[in-house]
Amino acid sequence: MSKLLRWVVIIAIVAVASFVVGIAFGKYTEQEGAGLVSAPAYDSGWIVPNINEETIIEHNLGTTEVLVYITGKDDEWAIHQYSYGGDWTALGNRRGAMWYNLTSSHVTLWVHAEESRWDYVRIQIWKIQEPTS
Repeated sequence: MSKLLRWVVIIAIVAVASFVVGIAFGKYTEQEGAGLVSAPAYDSGWIVPNINEETIIEHNLGTTEVLVYITGKDDEWAIHQYSYGGDWTALGNRRGAMWYNLTSSHVTLWVHAEESRWDYVRIQIWKIQEPTS
């Protein structure tokens, strides 16, 4: 095993151990059944996006200090992130979905038509809080 790989394994073990110890001593706690992650500040629910044109999602959170998370769904694949960000097929077609143009009040969604499995989209947004010391 190379030295680099050994260090990666050691760091991973330390990270997991720190997390487990943090849970044991109450550093990470569940919030009202939400697990270790709080509920998003915005949740679109499942929406039908425009295809090959912008879908404007109004979140009105008043900040761009956020984490944007999108998932897709179709009748064949169920819930997924297939081609998240968009990519090209072997035939030269675009597929997938992406977001851009985040402002303090909205975010823009784009879904490509070719071979799209993004019949429904759910956008969840978490506000990023400054760490307290």
